[in-house]
Amino acid sequence: MRLFERLQRIPAQLRGRSPFAGTLPIERLPLIRTGLVTARNCRTPLRILDFVFQDDGDLKYLDVTGFPPILFVRNPELIRKITVETALDGAFDRDTLPTQGIGRVVGKENLLYSQGEVWRKHKGAVVRPLGTIAVQTEEVFHDLEKTIRKAVEPQLEDLVQKVRRSPTNSHRMRLEPDIQAVMLNVLVNVLFGAAIAHEELRTKYLPAIRNVIAYILIDTIANQIQLPVCRLPAICWQHARLKRDRRTFEELVDRVIQTRDDGAGFWPLLTAAGTETAIRSNVRVFLAGALEATSSYISWTLSNLARDPVAQERAYREAMSFTEITPEARERSVFLQHVLAESLRLNNALYFLPRVALRDTTVTTSHGSLTIPAGTHIVLATHHANRCERHWGVVATGYPATMFAPDRWDAKNMEARGRSSKDNLHFGFGHGPRVCIGKHFSEAEAFVCMVLFLRRFRFRAIHPTMDADSGVSTRPRDGVDLELSLRF
Repeated sequence: MRLFERLQRIPAQLRGRSPFAGTLPIERLPLIRTGLVTARNCRTPLRILDFVFQDDGDLKYLDVTGFPPILFVRNPELIRKITVETALDGAFDRDTLPTQGIGRVVGKENLLYSQGEVWRKHKGAVVRPLGTIAVQTEEVFHDLEKTIRKAVEPQLEDLVQKVRRSPTNSHRMRLEPDIQAVMLNVLVNVLFGAAIAHEELRTKYLPAIRNVIAYILIDTIANQIQLPVCRLPAICWQHARLKRDRRTFEELVDRVIQTRDDGAGFWPLLTAAGTETAIRSNVRVFLAGALEATSSYISWTLSNLARDPVAQERAYREAMSFTEITPEARERSVFLQHVLAESLRLNNALYFLPRVALRDTTVTTSHGSLTIPAGTHIVLATHHANRCERHWGVVATGYPATMFAPDRWDAKNMEARGRSSKDNLHFGFGHGPRVCIGKHFSEAEAFVCMVLFLRRFRFRAIHPTMDADSGVSTRPRDGVDLELSLRF
């Protein structure tokens, strides 16, 4: 928002007048209390949104004198409207303000951070290997399944041996580090064909990436003057470690990019015709961002099934109903698809989507309208929209909104309640033109990994409840603490 426009808004802000017009009810958040809650929970942003939506309202706003307003949205229909109008000459675009720290670490010439025509070019470069047509193609899916097996099965067999060596025929462990290591293996060796040993990825590169990702959140909040922290001389051991881990991350990026000239992995399908800086920036986004998202996806699915033995047995029987993992087998695995969809609904990795209004815009829903001023920062609270009882609860779907219920997605259940696929949109990968480009790749990857895991193990959660941690993405707070036993 330009300075003149900001100054024009000050009188109304001082009088406490809402900057939003329309018929949809909207509530102003208390400035001081919201500021204190934000300060206390800046490292766990999900708790800030818990405070914002602690009551039944779907629209809240914060109006700080001299700054553009911040709009918080929980209504699924309004979220869908705004995401559809994002980019491609729409009224909204991705808000870069909450991702400044990401931009300083991975660069700004990439699919995640860029806007407008630059973003379109980045999207065009990666749509072929990651789009739905490519992933559902028999040949591509076969290659994907084969290479994922090669990356995943040795680690699963290692777990099998640990269970067999146990005197109790069971083995307890926190699976999140193993899940992250396997997902990094898939990204590096399947997507980019880099042929780096799993143990090296696990012990050298994964800890470095995890520390860099943790720093991104802190840098976004605390580094408002945009100091180039990673380029400054180390002033403490944490700073020295960060600089070392950043160099290790860049070393992995170098090794991945070296495979481009060999045509390894999915490189032949990538239109990598940008600058070297842009290509490196996009590789960083995939290695860090996709690692977070896919690890969250698998972790939550396992955690949910570990607390629902009936659903786990149904998913197991379905996984055993076919020999070859093919697009047809995936299509027939209706219940497992429901399990994955329900896990994304309850625990989507991207717990909010940042948007900014490019111009004064009126958005109309079935319940009313809302006029959003240009420059408004918009927080589309997808995690809370997906858990709202009014939108996803017993009346709407037949099950409580916060309950893991894969049958919520059953076609007959939806039809009986007059719901369509639009009503069951869960925003697990976002929505609209800026939907996550890796959506179809991640769904296929998750399906293959879950089938391979379900065929080997019966598993139960150690802790009865399941809380979420949130940083760049959400993850189970218990680290996916499970007890494994063998199916055979």
